[in-house]
Amino acid sequence: MSLVGVFTVPGAQFPLTQVLGAVPNARVEIDRVAGDSHESDESDESSPAEAVFVFWAEADSPDALDDFETYLRHEARTLDLTCLDSVDNQRLYRLRWRVGDDDLVAPLVELPGEFLSGVGTADACRLVVRFPEEAAYEEFVEWCERHNVPIEEARRYTSESIQDLEAEGRADFLSALFEVGVLDENATLEDLATALGVPAESLPAGLDALYQEVAAELSK
Repeated sequence: MSLVGVFTVPGAQFPLTQVLGAVPNARVEIDRVAGDSHESDESDESSPAEAVFVFWAEADSPDALDDFETYLRHEARTLDLTCLDSVDNQRLYRLRWRVGDDDLVAPLVELPGEFLSGVGTADACRLVVRFPEEAAYEEFVEWCERHNVPIEEARRYTSESIQDLEAEGRADFLSALFEVGVLDENATLEDLATALGVPAESLPAGLDALYQEVAAELSK
């Protein structure tokens, strides 16, 4: 049975967030992490693997985004950084990254699993990954332990456990929907109704306030 793992790691442990310390109030929202199609030369076992990120960066000003871009371009493992789009104080980037043996990106692209989403600041990065089975989840956690990558929090959800949360308490259920990527902090109450498969008007009274409270907490 597949399951979804939600991991929170220190910002210094992830490539896109380790450079944010020099850019106050900046954050990244990661849409995609995958092994590069031009990975390593199979004839040269020492060739480093490569990964591709597609992500949004947000900061207080265009100048702050320029600083973020400059710092990231000067990272030793950055192979290529391309700005794909820009909206106000947000930019969409595509990054090609050389993956090191002790790089947290390595298990994301080399171990069984599908990267779903990630949100990070200089302080912490939250990653959501779907695993095909329990053993794959444990392999990811063990990789982090072997390479001294501290996981500040780890949660896992199956379809059954999310249904259990729904029965036990709405706040935990809403948190699960956010964490596994069904909803994000910008989602509306109508989006929640769609995710639950019910008309918005049939949602219980008072759920709107609870929903907004959970959304605000998880967006911190």
